[in-house]
Amino acid sequence: MRFAFAIDPNWRGPADVFLADLPRQAGDGLVFDPVTKEAKLTPPVAKDKPAQVQGEAVFAVKPEFKWLTFKAQGKVQILADGVELKLGPPADGGHFRLPIPPGSRALKIHADGAFLREAGFLTAGPKVARAVLHVPGQDSTKLVPVVYTEAGKQVGAVTLWAQPGEPWVTLFDSSADDGPFFVYPVDRKHNLVRPNWIPEAGLVLETRYLDRYDAKVKSLPGFQELWKQSEFVAGKMTQGEVWRSFLPCQPMHADLSISKMAPRGAPLTMSRYVGHVRLPADDEYRFHLQARPAGFLVVDGQTVIDLGPAEAMALLAGPNNPHKIAAVKLSAGPHRIEVYQYGAYGQFHVSLGWSTNSRKAPHLLGHDISLLEPIAYAVASPKEALQSREAGTPLVNIVWSNQVAAQQCLGQWPAEDMVAWQFASQLSVPTDGVVFRWRFDDGHQAEGASVRHVFCRTGMREVTVEAVEQKSGKVLASRTDKVHVQPRWDWPESHSFHLLVDALKSRAAEYTSVTPIEELLNVHAWACQFRRNDLREALGPAWAKRVDEVIAGTADDRLYHLGIALAEPEERRYAVAEKVLRAAVAQSPPASQQKKLAALALADLLTYIDGKAPDALDLLVQIDGERTEVDLTDGWKFAPLLDLPPHVVRTPLAKLLEKVAWQQHAKDDPKFSGKLPIRLGDKTWTSCWLTKEITLPADRPQRPLVLELGQIMSEGPGGSMASPGMIWLNGEPLGEPWRWRAGRVVAPAKMLRTGANQLVLLLESPAPIEFFPKDRGPVFAVSGPSLDVELPARWERARADILLHLGKIDEARKLLEGIRAKSWPLDEAQRLRLAAQLRSIRRLAGGAGDDPDNAIDQIDALLHDHPLLRLDAEVMVARVEAHLARKEFQRAVVLAGQMLSLKNQGETTRRQFMLAQVQAAALHGQLDNARKFYKNLTDLSPYSPETVRAREIIIRAVKGP
Repeated sequence: MRFAFAIDPNWRGPADVFLADLPRQAGDGLVFDPVTKEAKLTPPVAKDKPAQVQGEAVFAVKPEFKWLTFKAQGKVQILADGVELKLGPPADGGHFRLPIPPGSRALKIHADGAFLREAGFLTAGPKVARAVLHVPGQDSTKLVPVVYTEAGKQVGAVTLWAQPGEPWVTLFDSSADDGPFFVYPVDRKHNLVRPNWIPEAGLVLETRYLDRYDAKVKSLPGFQELWKQSEFVAGKMTQGEVWRSFLPCQPMHADLSISKMAPRGAPLTMSRYVGHVRLPADDEYRFHLQARPAGFLVVDGQTVIDLGPAEAMALLAGPNNPHKIAAVKLSAGPHRIEVYQYGAYGQFHVSLGWSTNSRKAPHLLGHDISLLEPIAYAVASPKEALQSREAGTPLVNIVWSNQVAAQQCLGQWPAEDMVAWQFASQLSVPTDGVVFRWRFDDGHQAEGASVRHVFCRTGMREVTVEAVEQKSGKVLASRTDKVHVQPRWDWPESHSFHLLVDALKSRAAEYTSVTPIEELLNVHAWACQFRRNDLREALGPAWAKRVDEVIAGTADDRLYHLGIALAEPEERRYAVAEKVLRAAVAQSPPASQQKKLAALALADLLTYIDGKAPDALDLLVQIDGERTEVDLTDGWKFAPLLDLPPHVVRTPLAKLLEKVAWQQHAKDDPKFSGKLPIRLGDKTWTSCWLTKEITLPADRPQRPLVLELGQIMSEGPGGSMASPGMIWLNGEPLGEPWRWRAGRVVAPAKMLRTGANQLVLLLESPAPIEFFPKDRGPVFAVSGPSLDVELPARWERARADILLHLGKIDEARKLLEGIRAKSWPLDEAQRLRLAAQLRSIRRLAGGAGDDPDNAIDQIDALLHDHPLLRLDAEVMVARVEAHLARKEFQRAVVLAGQMLSLKNQGETTRRQFMLAQVQAAALHGQLDNARKFYKNLTDLSPYSPETVRAREIIIRAVKGP
């Protein structure tokens, strides 16, 4: 097969011949500075007017002048031999480039505006073109590009980037003409003779990782040696400028084998920019480099700036420009510029500017002024973009982009990243009446030559397209490709989730049948975070129909969060929520924090929705008697590590531990007793080992083991971060600490043994020792289970609520009195403040929008500080009204009934609770219950205002809206 490309006409580059360097044949007022190459400003006519570029100039046109290029603001008119040339819209940065008609002899420029810069003639097109190929049925990592011009001349070509499931990016020599160029993907094993060509244009950024730190990186020769040794190339791409504040290339998913070669906390990351510039004049060029933690600038093979970690930190903390500046005398013409940066993962910043005597203010390289030799985009020729070797046999191809018309949402747990990509089809044989049908591995189907698809999870995904003859329904060709779906590496912008909601709602029918459970959970998590109740409603039927499938295929922590969300006022899917929370309780480790939180949520549903308060109390009592399966709080040993071994990821644990001498107590910290939480550190350490033996009984069921280690952190010169490193169980790696949310490490059942199991943690420094200030080193901390300090009190308050509901007032009061709280009973001043606060809360409860939610929050805060206010009628009236406003009708009914069971209630308060019961039942559509509650109210006080309101509420409910 072969692909046809042409050069995108919208390329731009620096002028080959500046107008400032040419004699002016005629004209008045428009004059160019030979140093800055800019048009000189005309003094203003009036004092309050700015200086402008005004006037005209005529220049002779030579046959080799093919385009005119300039950057302008204001009115510019171009005439070739008296005929006006039409200016199209400017390219990025306000640059214009227009072709000069062949045979033109003179060019007149008339300008009236704020500036006219970089004006000159281009004598040749771009030297290098960038082509993106989607090669059907081929592994691009095994291919080399072979490129020919239309005349049959072979030109140089190289691979810029090739990865499974990603577009194949190539660079080829485009200096011969503007196309078409024919690109042939050829298996590299054929050893074809190809031109020995190195692209010398544009700006290319590449990032590599090493799984160990090596001090050689502090010198440029050492950096380059380690660069060649690196086995992991994270990314390589063309860029527009030398400026970044985040690591642009990273392994996004562990399901690619190459991603497993370097952990996320790679001890050493190295990045390199290589750019080719064309300077406009002989001058002294001042380069401004900022590279954190450290880096180098090389110009034409000579080191111009060596910026070490200490100096970079000092510049950043100083009062002046955080860049290191060096001046170099350079001649006009082409030059090669290289920027090298190194540091630990997550520590990345590069900025390179330049200035001269005539340009005092520094400019970002590649941003403000066209200095870079252009790399032009190659676009597929529509008539012959893809051709098959088998004449007459249709071949269909899938083309996609994660940059053009793409949207991405970067998620925080429990939401995962979500992206929307555009897909297009290519057919090798032009055929009329063809329909393209698409199938995605999430069950979604679409039709069209081009479709947009929202991927609800990232990773390796499968896409199929069929070219179908419309009249006969015959499948002419089909193609299935693996696509590596990921957020863009080069710009991790997070778009609004709201832009994807309509597309997700349109797939509601798929959610009840074919959509994978993991994707359902992700869509729901996003809908909850962005408060899209319309999307939560669209997902509702799926939960009801597939709840058993959800429970069987979902981890306990996700079940807990799902159950909580389903019971919220926005959904009120209580039956499904109860089933999900029961599963979360059953699957969570014994006596774990998560199991207790899930049990509290389930007990709340049983008490206030299902009317099963005794069951709720039994549940809490049962969990009270549980013990943790594994006690991680004691028995830890440690060993300091002065030098991190090489190839940690790929070295067997036994070999790594050959010379490790375990210690019970830290040498410099006698307080360490081997108990969690652990905090260790020494100014000489680079890393730290921790180990503990875990014993499992022979009769333990075959299930995973959850180890609640809590936060595993390292403190470096940049602050605290999740510790790089690795966790092993019985010599097998479980993964890096950062992968486990809140430190809940899950060990698969197949890795567990009866009896002793060895848990080992390697905690790495977040930065090399050289990056730390003097007399400081990394500190490592393992927090242990992140138990909610309020959990015991919450547990007792929940039991008290259930006892109140069961009418066991004295037992409930005793529990509430035993909870540590603020002073009780309230004095007169506190009572007055409480009364004012309750008036405010009741106003909120009757408000709109978030007001009822805020009312509930304020009441919960009151009950947290003063648990016995649960027995206060005025407080609970406000709480019932807030539940009514949130449309939690069943809760309002049960809570009001619970308060009516208390003795010594005043008649007014009892009438308020009874009215709330009538209102809740009527709004909930339970008219029989509403009438029953109304009768209780009339028996108590037949002519009260509450009775009149209750009658009106029932009448309105009977009549309907």
